[in-house]
Order: sequence, then C-alpha cells, then structure tokens
Amino acid sequence: MPFPTLRQRLLLLFFTLLTAPGISAFAQEEGSRIGLPATPQSIRFRWHAEGALKHSALLLPIRLPNCSETFYLQFDLGAPSTLFYREAVQSILKRYPAALDTTGGRLSLRDARLDHSAFSVVGAALRNYAGSAINWKKRIRIIGTAGSDLLSGRAVVLDFPAQRLQLNVDSTVTGATPVHTLMYMQGRILLPARIGGQQKLLVYDSGSSAFSLLTDSASAVKMARPGAADQQHASRSWDVTLTAHSFASSDSIGLAGKVLPLRQVSYISGTSEAQVQSMARFGIGGMAGNVLFLEQRLFLDLKRKKFALLP
Repeated sequence: MPFPTLRQRLLLLFFTLLTAPGISAFAQEEGSRIGLPATPQSIRFRWHAEGALKHSALLLPIRLPNCSETFYLQFDLGAPSTLFYREAVQSILKRYPAALDTTGGRLSLRDARLDHSAFSVVGAALRNYAGSAINWKKRIRIIGTAGSDLLSGRAVVLDFPAQRLQLNVDSTVTGATPVHTLMYMQGRILLPARIGGQQKLLVYDSGSSAFSLLTDSASAVKMARPGAADQQHASRSWDVTLTAHSFASSDSIGLAGKVLPLRQVSYISGTSEAQVQSMARFGIGGMAGNVLFLEQRLFLDLKRKKFALLP
C-alpha cells in the first residue's frame, strides 16, 4: 500500500508545520465533513504488518451501504482531512455501484459504519495512489485514510492494549490522573515531552505507526545503544525509495508525567542540515508513532487541548 513516505512526513509535517502553513499536500485538500454520533463510541482497530514491522499501520474497519464487504481506513493523524484512494473507490464502484457517491469528483458516504458506529462523510478528497486498486482475494483492503478530523472537537481515548478507539469520552475519565496541555495546529498534534534530556515538542503521527521516535540522524545515533546495529527499512512511495535507519535504544521519553522506554530510535536518510535546524528552531524533537504507546491509554481532548496517559 503506497502510504506517503517517511521522508515526505518529515519534510511536510516537521518543517512546514509552523513555517509555511498550507504547503503540505494534505493541507491543500479541502476538508471533508465527518459525521459520527455525539454519544460515546468504541471502535475496534487492528494492526497491519509489513515485513518485519508488526505495527506498520493502525486500521479502522469500515462497512459501506449496499455492500457486504469490510474495508479499512488507515488511522493517520499526520493527515488533517479524511480522504479516499481513487483506485480503491473505482474498484468498489465496479462491484458495488450503490455503495459510494463520487459526484463532482469528491466522495460522499452515508449510512456507513465505522466498526459498529454510524459514520458519514461529505466531500472527501479522492487521491491517486498507484497500487491501491482492490485485490478482492486479500482480507485486508485499505481504501483510504482517516485523518485528524475524525477526532477534531472530541475527547477520545486510544486504548492500545485493548485495541480500541473510544470517542466522545467524558472528561472525568482522567480521574486523578494529571492532564497536560497539547498544541493542536493545522490538524497536527504536538505534545510537550522530554527528549534527550531537553524539553521539546513531540509530533504524534499515528500514520508513522511503527516508529517510537523519528528524529534527526545525530540525535538518533546519540540515543542508540553503543554498538547497536543499523536496521534499515526501505520505504517506497511514488517513484522514490528512501531508507529508515533504526537502532536499538535504552533511552526514554518523558511524557505526561511518565517515562516511556523507546526501545528503538530512527532517522530517515536524505534530510538536510537546514531542515534539521528548522526542526530544532521550533523546538520539535521528533515524531512519535503508535509503537511508543503500545502499553498506554492515551487521552486526547482536542476541544480543550489537553492530554494524559491513563492508568
């Protein structure tokens, strides 16, 4: 599945987040309108593995009207707006012509289900992703991306041990657990964290699922265990193949009053010194995927801009 490359995420998310609003290819899309119940919802998710990466993507099951199949959306908080893959949509329409509405070149969806929750979308973008046409013989069929608009204005809990996304939770769910202030800008979530002994901002990007911490090469090498092997993973999108370098790490990140072990730290080949300096200038210490939180229950209140790690 041709998800955006890790380097694209670094360039478009790290370095344009604060310096040039709207440069991101995702940000240029007009936002879709998401419809979900205002009452508490519990949505199951599953992990998608690619090669040695067991947690390559977090997938939400979606059922379409007038269609007997189950499909999946990749949960990607690096994308401000929910979107669908054009080739996948075309595959569905050939077999189930009443399942989707693509009038005007954008996708609208009514009477769908996100797991068991009522779900609708109006005006979602259709993007070309070569290779996203559906192989009906496969059980896992990914047809798009659920962006941060899914969570906007909501209080949610990402319960990683239980593999549940809980929507519209009551603020009392935190109990006596301290809550902390987050930044929510252009659909991106930035969490204050202690990284490498310094106070930084950590971008939470569920689309970079398999990585505990993506950072610059110098920081990654510094945080790696002495003599740790360079585990390289190819990442291909469009006509570009880049390499993620991952190292075993005994370091940790301080976040929301807890110390989270990294176990692994990574960087991407090809980022320039100027890009690294831009990241440092805005206090961004790196990008965290879902693997950092595998043993955690992450509370995010994007209306009040608060977060916590629940017991």
